[in-house]
Amino acid sequence: MKEETIKILIACHKPDSVYEDDVYTPIHVGRAISPYKEEMANMIGDDTGDNISVENPRYCELTAIYWGWKNLKDIDYFGLCHYRRYFQKKITNENIQELMSSCDFIVAKKVAFAQSIKTWLCGSLVSEDVYILYKVILAKCPDKKCQIDDFFMSNAIYPCNMFICKKEIFDRYAEWLFDILFTADKYLKPSSYSRLRREMGYLSEVLLALFIKLHGYVCKEMPLISNINTTQVLFSIPIHRQLKTKLAYWINKVSTIEWDYALITGMKNDGIYDELETLTIKKEDICR
Repeated sequence: MKEETIKILIACHKPDSVYEDDVYTPIHVGRAISPYKEEMANMIGDDTGDNISVENPRYCELTAIYWGWKNLKDIDYFGLCHYRRYFQKKITNENIQELMSSCDFIVAKKVAFAQSIKTWLCGSLVSEDVYILYKVILAKCPDKKCQIDDFFMSNAIYPCNMFICKKEIFDRYAEWLFDILFTADKYLKPSSYSRLRREMGYLSEVLLALFIKLHGYVCKEMPLISNINTTQVLFSIPIHRQLKTKLAYWINKVSTIEWDYALITGMKNDGIYDELETLTIKKEDICR
C-alpha cells in the first residue's frame, strides 16, 4: 500500500520556538508586511506564489490556508495548526491513514456557547458584518437556507480554524470559504479598532463547522495542546460549566433567525441592504 503524505502548516506571526519535521511545516504568515522577516527567514513565508499575505492583519491564519490551497501540490492530506496550538495526537505519514479511516475531518473539540452562534458573533463583532456574512452565505448556498439558519441558531463551533482532511476536500473547502469571504469583504466597512480589523479571521472561525454540516462530512474531534511535546490540554472545561452553558443555551434558544430593526434600517441607509438582496436573487449555488 502506498504511504500517503500529509503537510500540516503551522501558522507563525512572530519569532518563537516552533515544532518542525517532515509533516509539520512552520509558515510565516503576513510575511509581506512583517517586521520579523530576518528573524523568521528560516521558515517559508505566505508571500510566495499565489498569495494574500498582505491581508494577514485582517485574515489572520487564513493567509496560510490560502497559500496552502494555491501552492501545495502532490500531497494527499492538508492540515493547519498554530505555533502554540497543536492536535493532541502527533500526526505522521505512517498514522494518517488509520486516523482518517473513519472520518473526513480531524478538528478541534467543539466549543459551545451559552447563546446562539449568531448572538455570539453579533456580541463579539459588528452586527452588520455578521448580517453581511449571513446574507452572502444564503446567496452562495440558496437551497440550504434551513440548514444555514439551524446552524446560526445552534451554539457550537470547531475553534481556531484548525483541521486535517484529504487534499481534494481541502480544495473544495478553500474554494467555498474564500468565495464567501471575498464576496462579503466587498460590503464590509473597515474598523479603526485593532481587534475588529481581524474580523475576517473571526468570521471565518464559524465557517468550518458550517461547511462540514452542509456537506455531511464526518468529523473526529481531538483536544488541542500548546506544544507537540506536552500533554496539557487547552480549553478544557469542567463538566459543571459545560452543563451550565448547555442550560443557558436551551433557556435562550430561539426558533427563527431575526435581525434588529435598527440594523436593517442602517444597512438600507448605507445602500448595502438592496445590494445584498440582489445578490441573494442571483442564487449562485456553490454548495454543490
